[in-house]
Amino acid sequence: MIRLALLLPLLALTACASPLQRCIASETEEVRTLERLIAETQANLDRGYAQRQEVVDGPRVTFCGGYGHGHRSFYGLNYCHDPYPRTRTVPEAIDRESEQRKLRDLTERLRAVTPRAQVAAQQCRAKYGDG
Repeated sequence: MIRLALLLPLLALTACASPLQRCIASETEEVRTLERLIAETQANLDRGYAQRQEVVDGPRVTFCGGYGHGHRSFYGLNYCHDPYPRTRTVPEAIDRESEQRKLRDLTERLRAVTPRAQVAAQQCRAKYGDG
């Protein structure tokens, strides 16, 4: 157990990205975001509706200490109904024309930023090497 605790910081350090990887990730972040939004918009059009994430509180039964009935208090195990946040997917209607316009705009924006991101990634490679 102690050995594992000593190894965890070492594992965390080896999982870090190299300067080259951080540079490229930083310079291509907008491209990745646009690609994700394009895929999401296309999926909405294919499905005919969007999917929205919603957080709701649901019951969860846990063990907890507490008070008994009347004037008596005790420390033991009781069932407690604690609220527990859960994420659920909710379908949402879309305006197809608006989604198609959004898809066109995102695609045009992606075409505009991709060449700049490629040049910036090449500059990162030149600065840090191909490593």
